[in-house]
Amino acid sequence: MTLFHVLLLHHWSRGVNCLDRIYTNDACYKHVKIVKSAVKSDHCAVIAHSDGISRFNINKRRHVRTFKKRTPAQHDVFLQFASKEDIDFCLTDDVQANFDVMYQYMHEMNRFYPERQITITTSDPHFVTPAVKAMLRRNKKAQLSLTNRRDACEKFARFT
Repeated sequence: MTLFHVLLLHHWSRGVNCLDRIYTNDACYKHVKIVKSAVKSDHCAVIAHSDGISRFNINKRRHVRTFKKRTPAQHDVFLQFASKEDIDFCLTDDVQANFDVMYQYMHEMNRFYPERQITITTSDPHFVTPAVKAMLRRNKKAQLSLTNRRDACEKFARFT
């Protein structure tokens, strides 16, 4: 008979610290979930269960985040625009006027790199940034489109 301990909790549970640990001699818990507190606190609750019933977080929060998507095509269009422009921020001796020209030029960059909004939830993993979530959504949309086209081709093949 061998005794060993398996650490089931690999995520922070209070602030940025992992204060709660669950050790077991057997892999009896199949699902471990960390849930934010319903009241204002930096403590989290740890839910460990072995049945297949999924637990839902009723305290799930959504945050709308703004980001700028950058693609090679956008860079190309911007570089073509910048190569045709005469960029000079020292037109006068007035510092405020020069800064105004610079900020006006920087505001023009919103044409090439527009701000987008995306919703991040508390149930998303910590590494999911707005840019990553946008890429995941684009990938999922492409996969669904491919699946729909494949299904349409299969239906067409059955009827011919």
